Amino acid sequence: VNAYVATNAYVTAHAYITGIVPAFTIILTTVFILHHLYKARRISQRSGGTLRWQGMATVAATAIVYSVSIIPAAALNLFWSHFAESNLSLSVKVRIIRASHFITSLNIMSNCYIYCLTIPSFREFVKMKAFLMMRSLSRCLYAQKISLNASESVNEVDGNASPVAVETTGL
Repeated sequence: VNAYVATNAYVTAHAYITGIVPAFTIILTTVFILHHLYKARRISQRSGGTLRWQGMATVAATAIVYSVSIIPAAALNLFWSHFAESNLSLSVKVRIIRASHFITSLNIMSNCYIYCLTIPSFREFVKMKAFLMMRSLSRCLYAQKISLNASESVNEVDGNASPVAVETTGL
């Protein structure tokens, strides 16, 4: 009985440390940041300047996505003892655990999209990098195509050329 109580206490403490505490920390820091961004906007407006809403939108969207994505994992951690003792089959339990981890990982993947939607300079940076990567890739593919065409023409001229000779000739 003492081992069960100790295990249950550990599972509950683990649930709070890994699920609830980070979620509340994110929520509280988001409220704090939004409050300061709102104050900065008011001060900027009083002095005749303008402050875009992009900082507030970025912080709010990131915090909302994080809060929503962590709910399944936090609930699973919080109710782990009930979940472990439930009559669900092992395959269903594994699927639930995988789904909660997948939903949590969506938070990481969503940050790039949130930044692209809310921060114009980040969006332009990503566009430029994508353009440069595509240009570099097309140059590599074009060079490879020329190399393959050259090796095919060598192979056609010398019908007895070995594959090794064709590969070295293409370089």
